[in-house]
Amino acid sequence: MMATDQKSTNKIFLLLQSNGYIVLDKDHLLDGCDTPELDPSIEMSPVSIRKLIEHLRDRKLEWPDKDDAKNLKTLLAELRASTNIIEETIQLLKAKT
Repeated sequence: MMATDQKSTNKIFLLLQSNGYIVLDKDHLLDGCDTPELDPSIEMSPVSIRKLIEHLRDRKLEWPDKDDAKNLKTLLAELRASTNIIEETIQLLKAKT
C-alpha cells in the first residue's frame, strides 16, 4: 500500500441512480479542488427511495413531531413534482426513438 499526502474525509456524497437507488458517490469531485478520498470505513449498501420513505414513515409514526404533517406535505409535493419530471423524461425518450 502506497502512502499518500491526501487525507480521508468523513463527509459523504450520495448519488441517485436512474434505477431509483441511492448509493455512495465515491468519485465525487468538488469544483476547483481535489476531494479527499472517502474514509474506507464508511460503507453503504444501495437503498431505494421507497425504502427511505418507508423508514421515514415508521420514524414519524414512532416519534411524532408537531410539524410532521406540514413537513410531510412538503415532501409529498416534492415527490409529486419529481414524478412529473420523470414522466416528462420518459415521454422525451420515447419521442427520440
